[in-house]
Amino acid sequence: MAGRHDDGAAWSRESVLIADDTVDAVLPRYQTIATNWMGSNETVLIGRLLALANDCLGKIDFTPAAIRANRKLYGNYLLTAARILEMAMRLQAKSGIDLSGNDACWTEYRAQIAPLVAKPK
Repeated sequence: MAGRHDDGAAWSRESVLIADDTVDAVLPRYQTIATNWMGSNETVLIGRLLALANDCLGKIDFTPAAIRANRKLYGNYLLTAARILEMAMRLQAKSGIDLSGNDACWTEYRAQIAPLVAKPK
């Protein structure tokens, strides 16, 4: 996808977790990675939806005379823009909820690897 800042490096980098002493850390770590990827893709989609709503609004001449002359057409553009905005905001809310689950996964991942990165006393 154009503009993606992550070329998948985390997938191969974190695959070292698939080992006897770290296998319990695989699921929470990859859940975090997968959720971040979904959130990233959803953010792109939200941006496209917002641009589409903006395009709809751009078709409306908001001068009083034009509004009176094109009430039905401009009303349809306005309603379409509002519904697109609602779609984008629902997706944003869902994405936020999904991403909030990363806290628990990250905490579990850190707990799994903590004994491996603890400094010797």
